[in-house]
Amino acid sequence: MKDGRIVFPDGMTYRLLVLPRLLTMTLRLLTKLFELVEGGASVFGAPPERSPSLVNYPECDGRLKELTAKL
Repeated sequence: MKDGRIVFPDGMTYRLLVLPRLLTMTLRLLTKLFELVEGGASVFGAPPERSPSLVNYPECDGRLKELTAKL
């Protein structure tokens, strides 16, 4: 993040990150999105309903819902 923009390693910058319409998202990805928003990023998209991963299931779905509610 720099000046309210998402900055990629190649130098490209974006004001808004638009997510695809998906019902699932990994907890790792949602955590990164949460960090970006806390850093000032603007993210637009529907909230995920569950994780596609079985890692730490079912706790991961509970944590996913907690982060989604905060966003």
